[in-house]
Amino acid sequence: VHDIPSNHYFEVSAEERELALQELHGALDLVHETPEFLESKIFDLEEAASPSYPFLPDDVRREAYDEALKQNESYVKDLRLAFLRAEKFDVHKAVIRMFAHYDMKWTLFQDPEILGRDIRFSDFSSPEDMNLLKQGMCQLLPLKDRVGRPIIFLYSPRPGGTPYDFKSKLKVFFWMGLLATRMGEDIQRKGLVVVWHGINAENKGSPEHGVKYFAVFASVSTACASIHALYDSHETTRSM
Repeated sequence: VHDIPSNHYFEVSAEERELALQELHGALDLVHETPEFLESKIFDLEEAASPSYPFLPDDVRREAYDEALKQNESYVKDLRLAFLRAEKFDVHKAVIRMFAHYDMKWTLFQDPEILGRDIRFSDFSSPEDMNLLKQGMCQLLPLKDRVGRPIIFLYSPRPGGTPYDFKSKLKVFFWMGLLATRMGEDIQRKGLVVVWHGINAENKGSPEHGVKYFAVFASVSTACASIHALYDSHETTRSM
């Protein structure tokens, strides 16, 4: 089981491995952003977001994006550069992330009014949400890493700890990804760091939970540049 991550690592090219390591340590060269370059990329993103764009995968859903655009066009436009920066200005990947963002927002919160604005603390009103927030199972830490990237810390309770709702944990993480985006353009360029502590956890995770975690990671408006997982079981490895 422990060979799974290393097998994937050696399946990619040496160049891709080097780029992954540079991003992991925050040493990746940032794209030089000129006004002309940004204007060109935004234009290309708008073209890719049009209903006539023929190259999107069949499983990409755009309905939530269209609803957000209808509600608050300026809000949607304000986030376009964040998605482009999250995907290093690869327009095709950026439009997929953008659509996934609004789709995930709808899936997690089930409130159409929330699509055209930022998430607020008051949107976490259920007892399950409040229980998770009070326990601090998902936190945006006050300190950044050595290159200035914000850190989101996740942990699972030990045996005998207070039960929690997994969907609430995903909602809070998604929200914190948006908070990181709002920290400024420099954070959008560098991405954020995720640290997950699963040692002695009561719930060792499942493949289904792993898929849902990474679906959220792929939809937040600031890229997860580095994910550090601390675990002590084969079950946790399989869930990743």
